[in-house]
Amino acid sequence: MTDNEKADIDSLIRVAREQQKEEEANAKLARENNREMLRKMPESRTDNEMISDAVTGAIAEADVADGKQNKMAGDFYYVLVSASLSDKEIKDMMADYNGRRDVSLVIRGVTDKAKLMDELTRWQQLVLDSGAEVTVNLDPIIFKDNAVTAVPTIIHEKDGEFVASVSGISNIDFLKDKTGKLGTAGPTKEVVERSLLDMIEEGVKNLDFDQMKKDALNNYWPRQRQGFEAFPTVLKRATHTIDPTVIIPQDIVTPEGVVVAKKGKVNPLDVIPFGQKLIVFDASVPWQRAIARQEYESTEPGINPILITTNVYGDGWDTFKDAAQHYGEKARLYMIQPGMSERFGIEAVPSIVTADKKVFIINEYPEANYAQKVAK
Repeated sequence: MTDNEKADIDSLIRVAREQQKEEEANAKLARENNREMLRKMPESRTDNEMISDAVTGAIAEADVADGKQNKMAGDFYYVLVSASLSDKEIKDMMADYNGRRDVSLVIRGVTDKAKLMDELTRWQQLVLDSGAEVTVNLDPIIFKDNAVTAVPTIIHEKDGEFVASVSGISNIDFLKDKTGKLGTAGPTKEVVERSLLDMIEEGVKNLDFDQMKKDALNNYWPRQRQGFEAFPTVLKRATHTIDPTVIIPQDIVTPEGVVVAKKGKVNPLDVIPFGQKLIVFDASVPWQRAIARQEYESTEPGINPILITTNVYGDGWDTFKDAAQHYGEKARLYMIQPGMSERFGIEAVPSIVTADKKVFIINEYPEANYAQKVAK
């Protein structure tokens, strides 16, 4: 092989490698664009979630709820399409309106609500495959308002007001200088998608609100139990204290210049006396319920006793329905809140939290101690 032939081969190899690198770069860019466009797809929502949004009114803020909302200023053209059209027909339309900000392709809904995300993804994929910059919207309102059942149909609006429409043609130039409903001017196909509004209305009619309420009540406590903080049972009589003093690194001043708190040590009990008696216990344990009632009824005058449970029994709601029976007619029972155990130094139950002038006092009572009180 001559030197010239070797040089030619080397040149071909170099060109091939450069082309390969360019193709790899283009492929990488295409993948990134695909991921970005697919990332912009709506979150996957179940039919029931969408219906729930409609019931609660959340959907009222979306385009689907108001045909006049977010209408485009100036001249705007809606090209109504459907999956009944071939992929080629749809991609040709997308190519025709590549980069047009005054044109949007519109679909009415989906053929199968169980495959909503799959069908929306298909439309997104058609945009990607076409390589065009074009908007595809899901808007059943425009189909309903214009009684459109066949595609393609183009609708011209100006400042949100109807100007003209025609079916059987996808070229918006046909509507230039025309007004009114111009009927059919070419071949059409039936709209195969069901209206999203009809699906929502149908779903709402089928909802059993009494059952939904019952399910919500039945599921509340099983979910809450998963986050319950576990407290051990007190095994021996003990008392400990918590000093709530905090250190303020600098004066706290209002915008008006008023000093709310000066730099240094501050004890909240010096500012606001603690006039409560926190009775923290496990309401699912009979002897703890009994000691809670005893502590509740023996509270000194001027002190506000507060019953706080760390657990529930029965269906959860029973714990609070039975409060009058277990703790007295006027008693109210509360669930312990996050952070309360750290704030008041509650390590086990039952614990009784009170305060003197400077510290919180936590008294812990075991079952044996309660039995001794009962015996007396």
